[in-house]
Amino acid sequence: INQNFGLEGFDDAQLTSIRLLQDRAALTSVRDAMSPDFLRALGYSGVLTGDPALYMRARPARLRIKPGIKIGLNVACHGWALQEELLPAVSETYVEGALRFRERTQAQYVYLVHSKTEMKLAGYLRKQIPGLTICRYPAEKMLSVYKQLDLVIAMMLHAAIFATRCNVPVLSVGYDDKHRAFMRMMKTEDRYIDVRELELGQFLSIAGEALDHGVRPPTAMELKVLTANMQAFVSDASGLIRS
Repeated sequence: INQNFGLEGFDDAQLTSIRLLQDRAALTSVRDAMSPDFLRALGYSGVLTGDPALYMRARPARLRIKPGIKIGLNVACHGWALQEELLPAVSETYVEGALRFRERTQAQYVYLVHSKTEMKLAGYLRKQIPGLTICRYPAEKMLSVYKQLDLVIAMMLHAAIFATRCNVPVLSVGYDDKHRAFMRMMKTEDRYIDVRELELGQFLSIAGEALDHGVRPPTAMELKVLTANMQAFVSDASGLIRS
């Protein structure tokens, strides 16, 4: 269940489709804390299991950059509702933020490609941020890159999910409901910025706090709870299939 900022809510046809699917479903799993409330309002239930990417296994991939603090960057460019209006300001905030943050930390930057639509912007950022490395791997190898980072600044939801999976703190710049819901679920909503409210001071403050304090214990605990929920859901689904 998701809605881009700047779009209207679900129309009657979409709600009817959701109800039809739920009427036929023996089990439902959901990946964020917002969806159970949404389904409950329609008279249905769902098991909160988290996104499947939280349970992926990494394959080796070498990150060829200098030793020291390594920060991953990701910007969504796949056509989100307010992209044309807000992407230029987002790009400039990333550039200015990265340059100022480097003055403090001497950080090396890695652009984490999650969609081919990001390649043009990744090239632009490489021109603006000296030494930026662009990483474009299949998901399992990309996880290995994430494991080598100290902080991720993410717009694509799966960039935030991959960072969480790899025990790396994340600043999430969200353009839709699912980003906020994921960060709330992982007990890190204070490290979330609504893209419509993005400004440099907050960007630098949250990034600095996340880098200094890392992944918090409540986030690790929530991941354990989700893992247990997923294992129970798979067991229930397997039982239905066998019967």
